Amino acid sequence: MSNTFVALATPYLSSAIAIIRINGDQAYEVVNKIVDNKLIKKGYSVQKLFIYDKKNIIDEAIFVKFVSPRSFTGDDIIEINCHGGPIIIDKIINLLLKNGARLAEPGEFTKRAFLNNKLSLMQANSINNLINAKTESLTKLAINNLTSSTSNKLFEIKNKLFNVIGKIEVNIDYPEYDDVEVINHNSYIKYLEDIVVMLNQIINNYESVKHIYNGINVAIIGKPNVGKSSLLNSLLKKDKAIVSNIAGTTRDIVNDSIIIDDILYNFIDTAGIRESKNKIEKIGVQKSLNTIKDADFIIFLIDSTKKISSQEQDIIKKIKNKKYVIVKNKIDLKNDKNKELTNTIEISAKKNNIESLLKYLKQTFKVDLSVLNKNQYIASNNELNQIKNIKEILSTSISFAKDKIPLDVLLHDITKAYKNFAIFLGESSDFDILDDLFKNFCLGK
Repeated sequence: MSNTFVALATPYLSSAIAIIRINGDQAYEVVNKIVDNKLIKKGYSVQKLFIYDKKNIIDEAIFVKFVSPRSFTGDDIIEINCHGGPIIIDKIINLLLKNGARLAEPGEFTKRAFLNNKLSLMQANSINNLINAKTESLTKLAINNLTSSTSNKLFEIKNKLFNVIGKIEVNIDYPEYDDVEVINHNSYIKYLEDIVVMLNQIINNYESVKHIYNGINVAIIGKPNVGKSSLLNSLLKKDKAIVSNIAGTTRDIVNDSIIIDDILYNFIDTAGIRESKNKIEKIGVQKSLNTIKDADFIIFLIDSTKKISSQEQDIIKKIKNKKYVIVKNKIDLKNDKNKELTNTIEISAKKNNIESLLKYLKQTFKVDLSVLNKNQYIASNNELNQIKNIKEILSTSISFAKDKIPLDVLLHDITKAYKNFAIFLGESSDFDILDDLFKNFCLGK
């Protein structure tokens, strides 16, 4: 398969300009097959040329040239600035494909930059976060991570692992060397515990800002016909969920997202929780119960005009270990039969009177933009899982060391952790892992 690939780097819609990127060692050879004059291989330069399909002019375009290794990916890159009509875009891409290029895989441009040591993994993920950012705080976090010292911290950890491996191997292979520190079980444990502390700091930092990356998943739960769908529509300011006086109308999960004070909230309207003989409704109720487990925050909605039932009290017991708030709906009817309940919020979803709930959310979830500059953050759940996996390997090795397992046996564990770090930092090529890391990136990146 050709290592020269092409993708549209701008949205596929009618516009004044579109940018088509071609990357690889045959980029100039491929492009020169479709232009009227020779495209000169000279970095940071621009040429205006006509694009031809045989004798037919397709477009006149500006070619911006980047020569390896001084490019985003480290490879030869040509950016074709053409007119932004979808028909023209399709024709140019098809010409490039017919003449030796292939379509880029998702995230392949950034993946090449990562493999060529132009970007760290954090920087690569930060670029993806920056492109997809829906809030100012995520934009700020992504920009900060492009120049963050987190990469330096991870390289420091990797080097500490390397030093421990080196000392153990020298102790084993060259025991006569008396100028190399002798590693025993106690010093081995101390080295690894120090590294685990560093990893925990990075993990904890990410946990403190993960809601900026992923948004806050808010489940709206309650019995049927308490106004869950009306509340979702009021929050979203549009008719997303079907509203009906018939209990059990919502039988599946309905969700959408909004931004409140620069935080993304993913609201989930669940099916009403009640005993039911209807097979489809029972499935919806079970989905609602499962949603409770995964939610970051729960809005437990009750009908203020009806006394809270024993089943609703059971629901409160189910969510007692979660972050939640009890919200009394239908206060416009002025018939509150649950005045004994404390720490509640009163709303009227039907009348779009939900300011008290919005105020509560704003007070509960805040973003301190000044803090984002002061800490070291990894940039995705995928990175978090990689770091946790490495930490688990080291923690297990510490346990084995405490059981006096021979150091030459423990060397296997710490070497595995080191290799995982090398892959994580782009110093090794485990393509199964890399493909998984970059599969959610856009084509033109």
